[in-house]
Amino acid sequence: MTSVQIRGLTRRMLILAAVALLPVLLLMVYVGWINTEEKIARERTRTAHLAELLAREQALPFTLGRQLLHSLAATHAVVDAKDAATCHAVLKQAVADNPYLTIINIFSPAGDILNSSSEAPPASVADRDWFRDVMSNGRMVVSNYLIGKTSKKPAVAMALPLRDKSGKTRAVLMLGIDLGWMGRALANVPAAEDTNIVVVDGQGTVLAPERWLGRSIADHPVFKHVHGITAPKSFEEVGIDGVERIFVARPLNQDLGGRSYLWVAAPKSSASEAVLRDFLGGTLLVFCTVLALFAVIWWEGGRMVLRPVRELREVAERLGRAQLSARTDLPHGNDEIGRLAASFDEMAERIETREHDLERSRESLLRANRALRMLTTVKDAIVHAEDEQTLFDDLCLVIARQSGSVVAFVARADEGIDRPLTVVAQQGMPANWRESIALSWGDNEHGRCAAGVAVREGHTCVIHDVRQGAHYGACHALAKAVGFETVIGLPVRVGGRVWGALVLACDEFGVFDQEEASLLEELAGDVGRGIETLRLRVEKQAAEEALLRMMDNLERRVDERTRDLEAANRDLQSFSYSVSHDLRAPLRSIEGFAHALDEECGPVLSEDCRGYLERIRDAAQRMGGLIEDMIRLAQISSLEMRTSTVDLTALAAKIGAELAAAEPQRQMRLTVAPGLAARGDPGLLRVLMQNLLTNAWKYSSRSPQAEIEFGLMQLPSNERAYFVRDNGAGFDMAFADRLFRPFSRLHHADDFPGTGIGLATVARIIARHGGRVWAAAEKGKGATFYFVLD
Repeated sequence: MTSVQIRGLTRRMLILAAVALLPVLLLMVYVGWINTEEKIARERTRTAHLAELLAREQALPFTLGRQLLHSLAATHAVVDAKDAATCHAVLKQAVADNPYLTIINIFSPAGDILNSSSEAPPASVADRDWFRDVMSNGRMVVSNYLIGKTSKKPAVAMALPLRDKSGKTRAVLMLGIDLGWMGRALANVPAAEDTNIVVVDGQGTVLAPERWLGRSIADHPVFKHVHGITAPKSFEEVGIDGVERIFVARPLNQDLGGRSYLWVAAPKSSASEAVLRDFLGGTLLVFCTVLALFAVIWWEGGRMVLRPVRELREVAERLGRAQLSARTDLPHGNDEIGRLAASFDEMAERIETREHDLERSRESLLRANRALRMLTTVKDAIVHAEDEQTLFDDLCLVIARQSGSVVAFVARADEGIDRPLTVVAQQGMPANWRESIALSWGDNEHGRCAAGVAVREGHTCVIHDVRQGAHYGACHALAKAVGFETVIGLPVRVGGRVWGALVLACDEFGVFDQEEASLLEELAGDVGRGIETLRLRVEKQAAEEALLRMMDNLERRVDERTRDLEAANRDLQSFSYSVSHDLRAPLRSIEGFAHALDEECGPVLSEDCRGYLERIRDAAQRMGGLIEDMIRLAQISSLEMRTSTVDLTALAAKIGAELAAAEPQRQMRLTVAPGLAARGDPGLLRVLMQNLLTNAWKYSSRSPQAEIEFGLMQLPSNERAYFVRDNGAGFDMAFADRLFRPFSRLHHADDFPGTGIGLATVARIIARHGGRVWAAAEKGKGATFYFVLD
């Protein structure tokens, strides 16, 4: 701890004292704030009282003016007004008796002057607002601020209508109140210094004091506060003179219909100056007390705290310079410094002990890091090894270079009477080790080595001071020959069984602690997994070679089968040609001669002979149809497909129309779902639809009202299946597997004629499109044929 730090401790002590005194300062601030608020409240109350008194005083001229107007209105000289001189004298005397008046006039309803207290009265007041108000309202009116037409003085007019016996206004009696007199009266009010007393009319024009007389403050925030009030109002605002003040405002002349206001405004700052002076005095006293307390803390702190701390600092610096035997000379008392010194010495003792432990841990950590690096390198060697022997050689080489071991070897556990351990790879073994060293994993003299115990018991075996123990057998002999102190044997497992052992020997005593042994066990586990991987790799390679041979054989067989199919296709085409030419010619001859015989000898033949002749012709025609179907079926498999989008809805509707046109006498209803289309060969798909719809048409021929439907449905496998449904003869589902075989029929030819080739053709077309076809039916209730196209 430096001297700067010591001074820092003293400053902290002083700061602590300052923090302790901070609540006192905050309390003083709070008390000052409370006193300021009380002072402002008292100032607001005083101002309100003053405003009330002034309001009464300012209302006095208006009250007297009202009384004077009513008095004059009852005076005969004014009411009669026939003697103008007498009326003039009365009005003039009234103005002389009331110094607050500027003039008294009597006007006609048109606003023309009838009489006046002035020698030069105004000609007309018809343009004055107050005159229009009194004429329209018929009652007393008090005007806003105005300049007298005769006196040229700022004034406020009070006017009273004079009515005749019928209640009609015959004249207006008006007097003017001198605003200058009101301002001088306000100037004589004993108010506090810098207190503003202001009277304004309803339009925001100042009526008093004289220095602001006639000034318009209609847009000032103060006037916006007071305009329209009907009761006293208190608020704080910046005054007309720009000073923040406490305002108390009152309305004037409400009972006279007036619209003027009075306010008293005291400066807000004066209310807090006295409190501020008291606060500053108390603060100065507290500041002096704090300075004295700080001086005492400085002196006592240096004597009672800083000297022991300085001694602790010196001992800490010695510890920092690795002088771990350094201790304090302070007494270990029960006070804070004594307990601190005792704790400091105990800490120094623990640091010294821990330093020795850290040194040992550092050595262990270095060995663990070395084992980790070796583990990483071995993992890489396992990945790149091509066979087991390469893996073992690389493993021993890595261990010898990176682990600091003087001997490293891998031993395989073999079966036999002596249960021998065969060393498959090694580093550091003596030249004649094969002749001089015998290893075993049996429970015998040669099996007491680390490798034998690891294999036999299946766990890690660590032997220290192996050179001093002759009972360790081969390990003892090898240790004496090579010169190592500690040996570790680690079991290597392959496929869940102990395959052998990995052995490391070091010339240091006490190595291979628990952490290092755990890392080496992980390494041994990686070696076992590496052996499994290599064996799997060999098996995989053998399987791949067998697969290649099988694929070659399969490809050869496919080629042979392709050639056989091509030959069969050629034979089929040859057969089709033979059927087309060789079989058709005899059939045409049979049918032709039978027809000629019927025409030439028909009349002379018996009924039975003509029946025989007809049966010959029918058989020849059926044979011809059968030959055509066989040729068509054979051609379907060999035709080249041209794929496009086919409108199945339009195709089904067209085929249905053709069937209906061929047998117009039949009653049949064909339902085709709209918008059905598929990708496929247009020609083959037409043959498909032709066969299915013709089949439904044929087998529903005995239904009174045949119904055939072509539509689309969604299968549970999300495939789209097309279907053709009829309400015809149906069939027994027990024979459904015969439906799509060539020449296979489920009904007698006398009931439903046909060759048995149609559904076989359907199956072959769907197979060429990569789809499938099946049927569902019930005998006597119709059948449904489903098909899916790829």
